[in-house]
Amino acid sequence: MYLRTFGALLALSSTAGLLAQTQVDLRSQTKQVDFSAAPATRPVKTGTTAPATCATGDLFFRTTATPGQNLFGCVAANTWIQLSGGASGGSGSGSATPWNDLAVVRVSGTLLMIGSACTTAAPCNIRFGNVVTVIASPITVTIGAGTGTGLARIYVTDSGVVLVDHSLSAGVTLTCTAGCSTQQSVVPVYPANSIPLGEVLITAGAWSTVTDMRALLHSRALTAGQGISITEAAGVATVEIDTGDVPRLGGNNDWTGSNDFGAASMFRMRNGAGVPATGECNAAAHAGRLYVRNDTGASNASFYVCAKTGASAYSWELLGGGGTGGGSSTIDCMSEGAVCLKDDFPYTGSGTGGYSELSWRTNGNPAYAAWFNSGTRVGVLRFITGGANAVNSIYQDAGGANVGFLNLSQLATFELVFIWQPATLTANYQFAVGVSSDGTMNGPGGAMFRLANSTGCTTNFAEGAVLHYITRDSGAATATSSGITVSAGQWLKTRVRKLSGETQLRFAVSVNGAAYSAETTVSTNLPSTSLQPFFQVTSCDGNDQVLYLDYFRFSATGVAR
Repeated sequence: MYLRTFGALLALSSTAGLLAQTQVDLRSQTKQVDFSAAPATRPVKTGTTAPATCATGDLFFRTTATPGQNLFGCVAANTWIQLSGGASGGSGSGSATPWNDLAVVRVSGTLLMIGSACTTAAPCNIRFGNVVTVIASPITVTIGAGTGTGLARIYVTDSGVVLVDHSLSAGVTLTCTAGCSTQQSVVPVYPANSIPLGEVLITAGAWSTVTDMRALLHSRALTAGQGISITEAAGVATVEIDTGDVPRLGGNNDWTGSNDFGAASMFRMRNGAGVPATGECNAAAHAGRLYVRNDTGASNASFYVCAKTGASAYSWELLGGGGTGGGSSTIDCMSEGAVCLKDDFPYTGSGTGGYSELSWRTNGNPAYAAWFNSGTRVGVLRFITGGANAVNSIYQDAGGANVGFLNLSQLATFELVFIWQPATLTANYQFAVGVSSDGTMNGPGGAMFRLANSTGCTTNFAEGAVLHYITRDSGAATATSSGITVSAGQWLKTRVRKLSGETQLRFAVSVNGAAYSAETTVSTNLPSTSLQPFFQVTSCDGNDQVLYLDYFRFSATGVAR
């Protein structure tokens, strides 16, 4: 019995020795290995530093890495990449979704890999605006030399290039594969218009700690600064200048506040050929507009300003040549190419030798003219029809020859101003003031202001008390209503003028010292013969009519010497 027992123990001991000396190849000697009931498993190699060599498929658990970023896989001979952490949802610092695009991974002390998951079938796409850059393979960044310490910031530029910006203190040289570029900076930064990918510490010339800087969810707040407005519609934010604050070249601008052009090297106003359009100066909002003609070919005949010329009227006023809205001529009367005539009607002379400064003559009724002063009006000639159905006129007749001496059509610019008053407007009357070819209101040619409401005269006009502008040439006439109703005793300042380069005549009237009305232009039946200034009053019934004369002025350019 002892022999059998000893033999059994010997056999068992031999078998145990054999088992202790044999290693089982699980890959080839098993069909299925189930460790689910094992008290513990450690399927991968662990350590603080990945082995220098590896074969494709090897795994390594780095015990000193940030939790959740410990597992590494060998993707090629001696090439490790991180398999867990910020890219694929590990604990602690990972993203909530498996997002691998353009993750920065330390492979070794000299090698970084960017976008290890980027393939032709599943590329990593980067979009800036409407431009998309496609990265279809991983990018590697290799340290070639250097022993310093510093930082590298890795980001995508707005041109779609992956840029590795490394600090000068690291003193390393880097090389990148396609789609990547490198640069050195004292302090690497992420530009405003870039997509951050990661930050990598460089320690003693080697890649060290990698920090994932990608942000799947992000937002940028836009705040409208001074002169900027932001509007959003349908998810699109439109950033543009605030047109109420910032002027626009080629646009409409409303200037407010104090605008100082004192330091400007040049200030140029709007200019163009011909006179400015009437529609550009016919409202209160237009007042103050300026315009310069560039085609007049004459001095003092180009500068216009839009001004109020009546109770609710606005029109262009020429500030050089042809007079201003206030009625004062700016024509240089000392120039040999200009002529200026004026009469304030002081008491000088008589009907026989000629009235006043310019030797005005009457039509044979000098007894019906007399002077008087009315308050501040010094020198007023009172002119009466001299009976029923009578006509009385006074005119400047070039020394008594009763011929015209002003050919308005040949003058470059001219302005005629008359200040007068219809003292009576009873029943049938006719008043006319202006220039005429024969010193009367019905002559062959003329340009005048007419106030006529007559049924008993040789030539009648049923115009009531509305002042009319009249042009006559070769007997044909054009009558244009001013729209202004005149009352007896009102002082009228009437003006007719022609501006440089124009052929039309401009008529305007001021009532009792108010601003001129908007100018009315007339371009038909313009006089083409020599004219003389005149005043005429006519009674067409048994009532006397009275006309007061206070002022006359004529100025013109284009006179030959």
